[in-house]
Amino acid sequence: MEPNLINFAIPFFFILIFAEIIIGRVRKLKIYRLSDSISDLSSGIVSQIVGVFIKFLGLMGYAYIYEKARLFSWDPSSWLTWTIALIGQDFFYYWAHRLSHEVNLLWAAHVVHHQSEEYNLTVALRQSAFQGLFTQFVYFPLAILGIPPLHFLVAGQISLIYQFWIHTQVIGKMGFLEYFLNTPSHHRVHHAINPQYIDKNHGGTLIIWDKLFGTFAPEEESCVYGTVKPLKSYNVLWANFHYYKDIWELAKKADRLIDKIKVWFAMPGWVPASKGTEAYQKEVPKVTPESFVKYNPIMSKSLTIYVVFWFVFLALITFAFLFFWQKLLSWQMWALGFYIIFSLLSLGGITEGKNWSLFTEALRFVILMIIGWVYFMGFSSILVHLVNVLSLISLLFLTHHRPEREVIVEGG
Repeated sequence: MEPNLINFAIPFFFILIFAEIIIGRVRKLKIYRLSDSISDLSSGIVSQIVGVFIKFLGLMGYAYIYEKARLFSWDPSSWLTWTIALIGQDFFYYWAHRLSHEVNLLWAAHVVHHQSEEYNLTVALRQSAFQGLFTQFVYFPLAILGIPPLHFLVAGQISLIYQFWIHTQVIGKMGFLEYFLNTPSHHRVHHAINPQYIDKNHGGTLIIWDKLFGTFAPEEESCVYGTVKPLKSYNVLWANFHYYKDIWELAKKADRLIDKIKVWFAMPGWVPASKGTEAYQKEVPKVTPESFVKYNPIMSKSLTIYVVFWFVFLALITFAFLFFWQKLLSWQMWALGFYIIFSLLSLGGITEGKNWSLFTEALRFVILMIIGWVYFMGFSSILVHLVNVLSLISLLFLTHHRPEREVIVEGG
């Protein structure tokens, strides 16, 4: 069984999130919005669930090259092997990350991580469901050098855990550490959409790669967060697929076959030539915290309590799923994975006041009752009855507190 350090780190992630919330309130910083944070965490959950089913695909190529084409064999227990794995992974992470910002097809996956218009520790957990499949090839030189798959996997997880804490506004600049480490200040620049910050500071653990290859920018003016073209949605599926649709629409408009192909590999913002126009690169508009308008649907207090309750329920199920999925039968994995993702989609609809969320919630409770009967009837019928009663109460609650679409926009 392969190690998964991320799962063990999850409780500490949430401890730090609560600590950041408290510090932010003490300092009177507006760095959290409930719906936005739930959207971030929902995207992270979808990423983890999908990863259970597809992460082996990315590792298969690496393992195959390691077995068939490696030039060296290193002592797995040697500190030198681990050092090369950690530094090598960080170096190629820089290039995988940079390409994810410079190639449309790769950006379509990575864009999920940048969609939040806030910057806090929940943003660190906002991840793409499919990015690993698109960037895995960048790491193949490590396999050729003979870094074992286990070392590569652990090095990648250490890098992800390190990058969690740098997604914060409550830590300022960190003195001499700014010269070589990726810090909160450096990473705030990376997430900003100010024109001078676009496509800067791609490093994972070390910032030296950006300084060596000309993609470094220090944090100077206040950052504005999000994407140049705002998502304006809390739909977890739309978040993962909308940019592919955008590329497809651009490709259809292109007159020349070469441009229909090029648009998939051009930089984000590149527009192919079409009737009456020439190909061009869109300019990034100037923004300030005062002028930027955030997407901010408003929920009633009763619906807020409802969404938070069911989100916590789903988060606990997900946590159990990630630890014990290998003990489940294949159909059980698929059923539970589908239920979690479908539920997050439905809750996202409620936060946005979508009329269809009433239907999806009713369907979600039916699915939950079926799963309860199938999984637990022989184990604990009391649990099944509790789930059934809770589902019915929730559905009755929703019929009397219909989601309404009310979007209040606000500057910085």
